[in-house]
Formats: sequence, C-alpha cells, structure tokens
Amino acid sequence: MMTKDEMSCSECGGIGGVGDILEDECPKCFGTGKLDWIENVVGKRGYRLSSFWDRVDAGTKTMAENFIKRIKSGAIVNHHKNIYKNAKVGD
Repeated sequence: MMTKDEMSCSECGGIGGVGDILEDECPKCFGTGKLDWIENVVGKRGYRLSSFWDRVDAGTKTMAENFIKRIKSGAIVNHHKNIYKNAKVGD
C-alpha cells in the first residue's frame, strides 16, 4: 500500500522486478515498487532489499536458470508436441 507521498517506480512500473520473468530486483527502487517523487527522479540511495535469488541455494538457482533457457529455446514446447504426436490410445 502506498502513502500519499509515494508513487510507482518509473523503472519497473511498480512491480519491483525487471527482466524476462522479473527475476532481478529493480535497480531504481530495489524491489519495493514505490518511491517518493525525489527518489523517482534520482533513485533510492543506501537501501537494498535482498532479492529472491540471494536467498536461494546455488543448485536451485542453476536448475531454474536451465529451465528458463529451455523455455526460451522452445525445447519444452517441442518435447510436449512430440509426446502428443506420438501418443497412442491408452497412454
């Protein structure tokens, strides 16, 4: 909830994340999604929330990154198309 002095971040649109799947916190609002009008011009100073990925172990992060790459490459969609194409009644 925003106070009367706050506005949505102009960098992320108030979402708090940036990137293809919002995996990185916004560098302007540090993931909060809201700023006062001065911070909206110059960004926040000396404030940083820990990002989601800072709290995830390295193995899980690697697995997620690989999954994202497979989605972007179309490998997962193609795999499922082949399953349906080759399926037989009773599968």
